[in-house]
Amino acid sequence: MPPVFTSNPYRKDSILHVKVTRTTAYAPAGVAVGWVSVKVEEAFPVTMSPAMRVQILDSSGHETGKYAVLKVFDRRFGPQFRKRNNTPVPHTLQDENKFVQFVTSGRSISLLRRIEEARNTEDYFYTAQDFYDEASKEDRGSVFELALHEEEYRWFRTETRAYDKLLALQGIHVPRMYAHAQISINSSSVNNAEFQAPAILIEYIPAISCDRLKSTSTTGVSVQFLIGVGQNAIDAAFEISKCGVIMGDGGTHNALCRLPDNQIFYIDFATAYFIDSYPDNETYWNTAWSKNINAVASVLDTVAKRNFKQHIKGYFRYPTLASA
Repeated sequence: MPPVFTSNPYRKDSILHVKVTRTTAYAPAGVAVGWVSVKVEEAFPVTMSPAMRVQILDSSGHETGKYAVLKVFDRRFGPQFRKRNNTPVPHTLQDENKFVQFVTSGRSISLLRRIEEARNTEDYFYTAQDFYDEASKEDRGSVFELALHEEEYRWFRTETRAYDKLLALQGIHVPRMYAHAQISINSSSVNNAEFQAPAILIEYIPAISCDRLKSTSTTGVSVQFLIGVGQNAIDAAFEISKCGVIMGDGGTHNALCRLPDNQIFYIDFATAYFIDSYPDNETYWNTAWSKNINAVASVLDTVAKRNFKQHIKGYFRYPTLASA
């Protein structure tokens, strides 16, 4: 039987049923612990975890005009995530049927212990590919799915921890966290944690991605605009770093520019690092500087040089560690 590829449920106009497990003070009316239905208004391009702009529906299924971003840590999707030998591996119905049998038979328990032990005690970070390579031929596919599931949960825990540490910056330099949630990713009656995808609901920021500024087009873009955006990105990343958080990827595609005030909001903290994982403050700040604080500004300097024949890095005002 040819493989039956799993269809993506996170499409425009889809209705999703989300189980909210925790809310924050920022949660809009209608978002409370329990079940909440949302309508997908816009699905963002997927690289690692599906994310989409959604509209909250009321208890009768009617649209409320309240919007959020739903990010689902779903092991089944993400071409940059589901890889073996550097090749994307689409999820199939056959994969899921074998995985259900693997989990419900209890064979996953020892592997879960192995995954936890490997990732907590060994210097080398074991990937899903590594566990796949170690497994028997019969179980390889299921082992791969379980390792992906555990990796998604690790990203969820990292992202939610980052938002907790960034509470003072929510609504200023990062979106507001509304709720933690989960979505069932198996249509059967199986209720194991392996078939629940953790999720978050966060504030939707009407903004443009700073990645768009890398375009060769100069329409609507000036040198002064690039200087202003670059400075705001430096300041925002510095404030984030002061909270003890370093983004795993603080590049332009994870920086949003809200118009017309050019306020910068950073997103995607699933691969963040925290200050308590560094041996000393000097190492922490050296990393923060190279990975985050100067990341967007350096790209915009290159854009200005290419499009306007002018470097702008000399116009940026960099904070000092004394102000941290």
